[in-house]
Amino acid sequence: MRVARKHTVALVFGIFTVMAGYAYWQYRQEVVLFAADLQRTRLLGRTILISLERIWQVEGEGRVREVVERASRSVPGVTLRLVSLDAAISDPRRASLTDRQLAELAAGKVIQLIRPNQSGVDWTYTYASISVAGARPAALELGESLKPEVTYLRMSHWAVLLATIAVVAVCALIITGLDAWLIGRPMQLLYDKLRRAGAGDLSQPLALPQRDEIGDLAREI
Repeated sequence: MRVARKHTVALVFGIFTVMAGYAYWQYRQEVVLFAADLQRTRLLGRTILISLERIWQVEGEGRVREVVERASRSVPGVTLRLVSLDAAISDPRRASLTDRQLAELAAGKVIQLIRPNQSGVDWTYTYASISVAGARPAALELGESLKPEVTYLRMSHWAVLLATIAVVAVCALIITGLDAWLIGRPMQLLYDKLRRAGAGDLSQPLALPQRDEIGDLAREI
């Protein structure tokens, strides 16, 4: 059965190679999808920002805060918050950004960060500054939970792992059974026949029904 073991090892190696390539390809696809999701969030933030700036110009900052708080309560898995860019560090309305990020935000750039919330779940936070003449520096904070993405990735990785184990197990059983029937059994019969012939017993001609190299060898013997 040494041949069967060699076949099994070669098959398992080939399967792992194929599944590893598939896992890498899927990982690259997930990276592309995540980048597209971040881009979608960035565009959504800019769209909301335009609407808030118009409300601010017409109805003032208080109305903007009211709209943002109402929207944040109505959409599960998403938070909206109006943050200040010049408030004191102890002020809860201050944006949780570094000085460099605040400078980039004031220059008109959109800032995106990934950090855990109080429950330890990763969230993506998008910041875009509000440009209203005469108003204090402020920005819109759009937070979105990454729990669905994390759950999907975990399930996807488990699916690849379980599929690899299942394919390896099934193929190993099949190749072991085939090798035992098509190689192991006839080779044992040939071995026994040669031992008897070496001992002078030339009776009982060996006839194997299989039509392959082993069958041809048996017929020649």
